[in-house]
Amino acid sequence: RQKVATLKAELDARKAAVPEELDPVEFTRMVSREAEDVGLRVISLQPDSRDKKEYYEAHPFTLNYSGVYLQVYQFLQHISANPRIVRVEEFSMRPTGSNTSKYVPIQGTMKLTVYCYVKSEADAVMGAGGGQ
Repeated sequence: RQKVATLKAELDARKAAVPEELDPVEFTRMVSREAEDVGLRVISLQPDSRDKKEYYEAHPFTLNYSGVYLQVYQFLQHISANPRIVRVEEFSMRPTGSNTSKYVPIQGTMKLTVYCYVKSEADAVMGAGGGQ
C-alpha cells in the first residue's frame, strides 16, 4: 500500500507539468507575453491539429516571428522555464538584413507543442481506493 501511495503522489506531481486541460487562448497569451518581454515580434501564432494518444494529447502551435538571434535565445529560455511541458518540435530562421551588422535581423518559424494528460483506466483504479 505504501508503494502505491508513493506512486500516486509521484504521478500527481508529474500531472502538474502535463495538466488535463489546455486553454489555447491563455497559452497564446503566455507565448506572446514571453516574446514581448524579450523584444521578439510575433508575426502569427496559430494552433495546428491536435494529436491524441493513449495517455496524452499534443497541442501544436506554429509561431512565426522576427527579431535578432539573442531575442530568440532568450525567448526559448523563458519558454523552457514554464511549468508546463512545452516542446520545440520544428525550428527555422533566416537573416532578413545585412549579415555584417552587429545584430542581424532574422525571421523564422517554430512549432511549439504543449501536452495535456488524458485520463486512463489507472486513474479510475486509483480513484476507487487503490491508493489508500
